[in-house]
Amino acid sequence: MRIASFAKYLPAEGWDPYVLTLKDRYLEEKDINRLDSLDGVPIFKAGKLVTIRDTYLKIKLLLNRWRGSNKNVGETAVEKKSKKVKIKHFISSLAILPDDVRNWIIPATFKALRILSREKIDTILTSCPPYSVHLVGLLVAIMRPKVKWIADFRDPWMVPIEKNFSITTSFSNSIDYRLERYVIQRADLVLTTTKILAETFIDFYTQCQASKFKLIPNGFDGKIVSSTDKQYYDSFTISYTGVLYFGRTPEPVFQAVASLIKKNKIAETKICIKLVGHCRNVEGIPTFEIIKKYGLESVVEVIDPVPHAEAQKIIMQSHVALLLAPDQPYQIPAKTYEYMGLGTPILAITGEGATADLIHSVSTGKAVHPENVEAIEEYILEMIKHKDSPERHAHSFCKQYTRKSSAQKLAQYINRL
Repeated sequence: MRIASFAKYLPAEGWDPYVLTLKDRYLEEKDINRLDSLDGVPIFKAGKLVTIRDTYLKIKLLLNRWRGSNKNVGETAVEKKSKKVKIKHFISSLAILPDDVRNWIIPATFKALRILSREKIDTILTSCPPYSVHLVGLLVAIMRPKVKWIADFRDPWMVPIEKNFSITTSFSNSIDYRLERYVIQRADLVLTTTKILAETFIDFYTQCQASKFKLIPNGFDGKIVSSTDKQYYDSFTISYTGVLYFGRTPEPVFQAVASLIKKNKIAETKICIKLVGHCRNVEGIPTFEIIKKYGLESVVEVIDPVPHAEAQKIIMQSHVALLLAPDQPYQIPAKTYEYMGLGTPILAITGEGATADLIHSVSTGKAVHPENVEAIEEYILEMIKHKDSPERHAHSFCKQYTRKSSAQKLAQYINRL
């Protein structure tokens, strides 16, 4: 949504945006309603090349089905001990370098060059993740040196923390580091979404001028929804929308609610937890098993993905919006700002870092470490007590985090290039 919002608001600042993205058939999900605001913005699409790895995985899957095997395509515990698997791990780390959309780089680069020539475009912006998008920008910048390039880091790549949840080796990491360095050195401007990441880049890439790194936070669209304009669920409701990945687990909240019920501080018929999106598994474990572990079968509702507008409505009608951001000190989930704009107090399960700093600075909820279950209990209990007089946001602080203001900042930076 960050790039879509830039495209939406830049025309008002005197810039005509053109968007280059992946062809629809490669998308796992598509919510066309989220593009309603981009009417009139030219959107171009490029496909992906077929890789040797893609072909190998398809053939292996077909062979497994033919043999009637239920084995996963991934490695087994026995295989991991073998030299063969070590070699396989090494090759796999290179095959998905820098990520699994690397085969978009060449088609996107040629498409971008044609668009630049035809439309006389003099500035490009690439945004990661996926990191392959920056390599498209790098190639375009090399082939069109007069074109100004802005590299936007919504999340870190290698600095200050190496890629998580990917197959890597020390050798593949060294290549990733080099690629990131090429990108940052070649780009005319580097954007981040958090102050702490911008400062880390400045400290690490000392060969670059500090003025190259700029902060443009994410934001929400429209005006902040007032609590007086909302219609809440009858039962006290805590809702999460999104995907349970990257170590994100609602278990600390389950534990806190189960404890409150056991202490008779709340009745299980008076509280509801909604998990909306890709939430049926938590780190490979069925979510229902975790729910059952805490005896919350009548409390927790798992809802499959819904259109974005419907997800927003669920958050707006909830008493607390649940945010899961563990081990992410340098980035802030984009949904944080959306929760702020919907006027729903946030319970952020996170450690110290950018997300906790934001939550506390705008007085829009509470940030709690995942291991501090007692603090989670206290916040939930406090919010239940004030269920009929919901917490109000510090609107003057929140207003600076609108998508429109972010696009205005971007326009100012483009004008100075």
